[in-house]
Amino acid sequence: MIHSILRHIGGVQHFGIVSLCLFCTVFLGVLFWTFIQKKTHIEYMSKVALDSDPEPLQPGGNHHE
Repeated sequence: MIHSILRHIGGVQHFGIVSLCLFCTVFLGVLFWTFIQKKTHIEYMSKVALDSDPEPLQPGGNHHE
């Protein structure tokens, strides 16, 4: 279906297929990256937006305020 639609546009069928493959690759890469994140990091990042002074990830971290 996608191939027949892109064929009627006029000479861009290869660019459409390449862009679709690139999109799927990036999407799957980001999906994989989210699954390999540590739970402690995700919990820390969820609290950063709510806390006015979050605890640093590593002990002895520098505060730039």
